[in-house]
Amino acid sequence: MKHTHIILHHTGAEEKDTAQIRRYHLSLGWQDIG
Repeated sequence: MKHTHIILHHTGAEEKDTAQIRRYHLSLGWQDIG
């Protein structure tokens, strides 16, 4: 498979690390980050 695109996913939120973002997502009832 030849890759033709790169997707950059980022946050503009105030949370500064993965643990904070994970807690936020879980508090919304989402399964996890990503």
